[in-house]
Amino acid sequence: MKIGRLLRTLLYICLFVIFIAYFTTSSPLFDLESIIYLYLFIIMMICFLYMANPVNFPLVVLLIMYNILTFLVVIIYLLLVPEYANSIDYYWVTSSNLNRGLLYLVLGTFIAGIGILMATKNVRIKNTIRISLYKQINRIKILPLLLLLTIISVVSVQFSLKFGYGGKVFSLRWLTPFCNSLAISYLFMAIAIFNWENLTKKDKLLVYLGVTIYLLSRGITGSRHGVLGIFLIYVFVRLVDSGKYFIVKKKHLIAFLILICVGIFMFPIITDLRLKCYIYKGDTSLHGIKETIINSLLTYDIHNYELVIERISRLHALLLIVNDKTNIPPHLYVNISNTIKNIFNRLIPGTNFPTISTARLFPVIYEGGYISDILSSSRTYHSASWTFYGIFYTLFGYTGGLLAIFLSSFLLAYLWRVLLLSTSKVSFKPIIMVFYLYVFYTFLVNFGLDEWITIYTMHMGGAMFIYLYLCSILSGLNVLNIRKSV
Repeated sequence: MKIGRLLRTLLYICLFVIFIAYFTTSSPLFDLESIIYLYLFIIMMICFLYMANPVNFPLVVLLIMYNILTFLVVIIYLLLVPEYANSIDYYWVTSSNLNRGLLYLVLGTFIAGIGILMATKNVRIKNTIRISLYKQINRIKILPLLLLLTIISVVSVQFSLKFGYGGKVFSLRWLTPFCNSLAISYLFMAIAIFNWENLTKKDKLLVYLGVTIYLLSRGITGSRHGVLGIFLIYVFVRLVDSGKYFIVKKKHLIAFLILICVGIFMFPIITDLRLKCYIYKGDTSLHGIKETIINSLLTYDIHNYELVIERISRLHALLLIVNDKTNIPPHLYVNISNTIKNIFNRLIPGTNFPTISTARLFPVIYEGGYISDILSSSRTYHSASWTFYGIFYTLFGYTGGLLAIFLSSFLLAYLWRVLLLSTSKVSFKPIIMVFYLYVFYTFLVNFGLDEWITIYTMHMGGAMFIYLYLCSILSGLNVLNIRKSV
């Protein structure tokens, strides 16, 4: 089944489930106005899928996937399990609060979708966006990639064990192009997926080993998005490779269902590890990590799947932002001036403006944290996604935020159009396109514009292409070869 049809089918099912749930459950948060907004939200996404052309289709798919994972999953769960409204994230929410947030979500999605469609309208392209530069990727050898992945993962794990999740790691962010385990992992998986049909059995075993190293390194260092990362990089590659003709096969669905089950099972264990060993200054020796994992397994609660919903969902964050449920005025810390200063802090060695990264401010402004908690410890670290809806609302207000959503969506879609239709033959252009889709998706997630510009764009991009260049040399290629097409 093609990815567009699969998403439309899923959204139609959501419409049906919402209709049934509204009349059969007694959720205190949803009234008729809420259901109208939800139907507008879903129908609008279905329309965008029908309207998408081969150029903008990847961006439209990512926007819809993000909205489903981040908002629609938890909304349906709140409808089906009314008791969840009493959880720590939603106990304060009323129907009025929810409706205000849903209205902004509907308007923001409409504006973003229109921006993407307008920037890529009247563009003609062949029925597939598959391009003819795969011969360079096909010559990249898996073994050098695996060796580089292993070395960088080991160094990253040791660095985290020594300094903690955050702390000194974040004061040395300008070094990440030289030691970025996520970048080499994504590059490794992207090249493996592009070349999968041409790999030998031995190479495929090396790929499985590399994915295992990736999952272990992310888990040990307290990162909880390992499985999601595999899913996303697969989607990015297939969207570049096939576009609207991206077909999801049964074996792929089964594989991802297995990965999802593994991810749900491991999520509370990794969360416990992250809290006890990294955020609250626990024992980060290998013995301490082992003891934490064993204790988590012994006290495992089958209902911990709600932790996964809490993690991937940012509905409560959007509701806090749009309903102005703040502990301190956001503009004191989240503003354009501080964003620029944070960018300088992350990019220029020795720069030390007295500001705090936007990602770390959300818990302070909206969840009862204190600035002193962030400043008092070099080891304590906690960040949260604002979503691109929320960060623009915070920076520019209701109307200004919607305008910023349109302009940024239009610009990012236009740059994608330029990249896709450019006539110059750049070595490894498919990898550049995959990276761009990663940049676009992290823009939607948005831990703050400072984090997005530095960590997710410049640091990640710099690291990926440094590693790609090293591997191309080991494979006898020249990644910097640029020539005009005939």
